Amino acid sequence: MTQVLDVERCDLEIKSNVQSHHTAQSGEERLIVRRGQAFGVTLHLKPGSPEFNTRETGFTLSVETGPLPRKETDTAVSFGLKDSTDDKEWSASASKSPGNTVSVSISSSPDAPIGLYSLSLHQQGHSTVLGTFVLLFNAWCRRDAVYLRSESKRQEYFEPGILDICLKLLDEGPNFVHNADQDCSDRRSPVYITRVLSA
Repeated sequence: MTQVLDVERCDLEIKSNVQSHHTAQSGEERLIVRRGQAFGVTLHLKPGSPEFNTRETGFTLSVETGPLPRKETDTAVSFGLKDSTDDKEWSASASKSPGNTVSVSISSSPDAPIGLYSLSLHQQGHSTVLGTFVLLFNAWCRRDAVYLRSESKRQEYFEPGILDICLKLLDEGPNFVHNADQDCSDRRSPVYITRVLSA
């Protein structure tokens, strides 16, 4: 029988993730990652919780974006654990770490909608919200539509607050007001994002 992990808290490992995802220029107050690339989080288990064991303890993760997330529009995705992450789709792998912690690696689809996501853990009818993160396009990922070969062209220079302004404009646009779920789903396309922000 599968044992249920008793999660005390989740460390989103912001400092290391923003460095590897080239998003440190946006600060370290929140997790900002790029699609098609794995990021890591650490689950801290409560004293007395069963230890993580791939054969005896398993869980499912889910990510959701937008006010009306649905599986049909890829604004809600659930995925179980694999031996290793797959950079072609939402996937996760996990391993036991020292101090009754679990290291979890999560990879997003290279064509996932960008925006603010919630991350949750599910096991035997129990759900735990682990945190939120912002997902961006990835000029370093060959499978992403915005991929650039030139390192110099990949560099982004944001003034403080630009990311939040862009996300706010997307959430206040007529497409979002008219059909929020479809708008959030369409945010997988850099062409769509450009049209909305330049309108």
